[in-house]
Amino acid sequence: MGFIGDCMTGTGQTPFLSAVEARRKGSRKGTAQFGPLVDLGLALIDNPTSANRLALLDGFYRRDDSYCFRREMFYAMRAALLICISRPSCALADAIWEVQRRARHAGRIVAKRCVGSTLLVKGLEFDHAVVIHTPNMTRKDWYVALTRASATLTLLVPCVYRKPYLSR
Repeated sequence: MGFIGDCMTGTGQTPFLSAVEARRKGSRKGTAQFGPLVDLGLALIDNPTSANRLALLDGFYRRDDSYCFRREMFYAMRAALLICISRPSCALADAIWEVQRRARHAGRIVAKRCVGSTLLVKGLEFDHAVVIHTPNMTRKDWYVALTRASATLTLLVPCVYRKPYLSR
């Protein structure tokens, strides 16, 4: 549950765990809020296999009221669990290492449109880039920002109005 809470909003870790504990004692508490996830949580506690972990992870991901804000981390864990399911002798730590190694060799996947700071886009190249001026940008930030585009570069900077010089 800690990992799910680190990746998603709307998981309700404490209410979920109390609903699972209540189900263990024979109560129906939390069923209205979490539905079949309570049974998945109970199955995971009774039998902590990779398949049960994956089922709970996917169950929370499919909920309408939860939002996955760390997708890369979520999909890496999901891929590691699938490796553990396909190779039962593989430890989760080894599977995570394998997923990360594959990701490093493949490179970072960037969406067609993305927003990022100069720290996040450093080393990447885009066909089109839009740079928005902020007062705290350093020379290094400007260099990184201005060298990301391969086709077009658009700068959004504040306009300073100056009165025209009139001679008399």
